[in-house]
Amino acid sequence: MGVQKLQECHRIGAPLAFRNLMVNVCLQAVFVGHNHGLDWCCPSGSMHLCFARHTGYGGYGSWIRGTRIVELVESPVFQIKTWVTLEDGSVVSSLLL
Repeated sequence: MGVQKLQECHRIGAPLAFRNLMVNVCLQAVFVGHNHGLDWCCPSGSMHLCFARHTGYGGYGSWIRGTRIVELVESPVFQIKTWVTLEDGSVVSSLLL
């Protein structure tokens, strides 16, 4: 769920660090961000991979700035909630992982 405005691009061979993450049974989600207008989460094996959109004004593009929020709920059952709050206060890409 989210916004992805780039064509898929495969690297030749997966980095060893990523392969090691994929076999960690305790890992439920990985969150990264960069200076693009992308925000998405997708399942990958037993975990979720999430990308957060550009938050600041440096860099390039005219995307609406926002930030991915991650909330860890410990009880009664452990859950990961995540959403993107945009600069205008609106909320998009709300998920329960």
